[in-house]
Amino acid sequence: MLDYKGIPTKAGGVGMMIEFFGSTEMEADFEVKTTKGAHA
Repeated sequence: MLDYKGIPTKAGGVGMMIEFFGSTEMEADFEVKTTKGAHA
């Protein structure tokens, strides 16, 4: 993850949450949808 450059897509964000955090697909999709904002 040290060479990580950013999440280019929503699907990439969901995939990373599933792989690195152990989230389910439903949980990850919800988080990606609800945490968009100026910081994203």
